[in-house]
Amino acid sequence: MSCTVRKRKTSLDELSKLLYGGRGSDGSNKREFHRWGTVASKNADGSYQVALNYSGTTSRCAALCACAAGDRVLVLTMRSGETIIVGKRQ
Repeated sequence: MSCTVRKRKTSLDELSKLLYGGRGSDGSNKREFHRWGTVASKNADGSYQVALNYSGTTSRCAALCACAAGDRVLVLTMRSGETIIVGKRQ
């Protein structure tokens, strides 16, 4: 089974590595991923506390859009562990 990405045939294994990481050239594990969450509150510094899906705690997140408590948001978790809200569900 295969699919086309950028007009190039890509196997499912290759696609999985592209979407979900794999090993970088330095041998480290790439772990950048997106996850949905719910805004719990806004911090004094303008960041937000977000309850990520399947997590029992909240995470401090920077944001690319204005949010309010209760908004459903898409959060990017970067390899460094930093998180940023990249969008919200209307």
